[in-house]
Amino acid sequence: MELTISLKEDYTVNKACYNESAFVHASISVEQVDKAIRKIPNNSTSGQDNIHIEHFKLAHPSVISILTSLFNLFIAIGEVPLDFGLGLVSPIPKFKGHKINVNMEDFRNITVNVIPSKIFEHAITSFFDNLTTSERQFGFKKGFSCSLALSQVRNTIQYFTNRGSTVCLGFVDIKKAFDSANVWGILLLLQKKVVHPEIINILEHWFSISSAKIKWNDTLSKSVSLTSGVRQGESFRPCFSLLLLTTFYPFFSPLIVVVLSIKNALTAFFMLMTCY
Repeated sequence: MELTISLKEDYTVNKACYNESAFVHASISVEQVDKAIRKIPNNSTSGQDNIHIEHFKLAHPSVISILTSLFNLFIAIGEVPLDFGLGLVSPIPKFKGHKINVNMEDFRNITVNVIPSKIFEHAITSFFDNLTTSERQFGFKKGFSCSLALSQVRNTIQYFTNRGSTVCLGFVDIKKAFDSANVWGILLLLQKKVVHPEIINILEHWFSISSAKIKWNDTLSKSVSLTSGVRQGESFRPCFSLLLLTTFYPFFSPLIVVVLSIKNALTAFFMLMTCY
């Protein structure tokens, strides 16, 4: 709680000091919205509004223009519709057959957001293109893969062992760090990365209305507010995950750190080279 209050205060102070006149008014184009629509594959599951991506792909071109105007209006007022904040969570059992004693670890949660929200997310991801990353970062980066990360780990180990040194490996599982990330910390990091203030404002509102309903067969639970983390299914989740990962490196500067993503489960390899 104290951390949340501290981060929120820092964010509010930075927001008050932000010189928004130094930024051109944020807006997205019809081309960006059209590209965002084409990024979403056909037969994607719809949200609670039952609007499918095919409704936009097969609609008259004027619909894209109208949608663009609405999105730019969202950016201008710094708010999104309440439906954009609601995700339907379907728990998928990890086990086969029947199991008497189960807990939440026995289920894989699949979150479905409304299609218009996904389109808007894809359309504004261009505002995060300039986020800098470490050369030691492999996960969530275009052109990088687990094979490259594992290759670097293997080559580094071989380099030192061939010279008579002993390599000590430490493994830290951080796969759930992003589900519990402090939203004020995320917004504060975006401020430090000089992301457009209007985009940060709309994300602040988006986080504030984030909620989820559990869907089990045809039954829906009551809505539960989400006070931390970034929901699954959000298009800019990789961007925020990448941003959060950069905060790990300064604490491990004496070590060689390789962060990779394996089936969305993140693992950090901390290699400390010691000679005996």
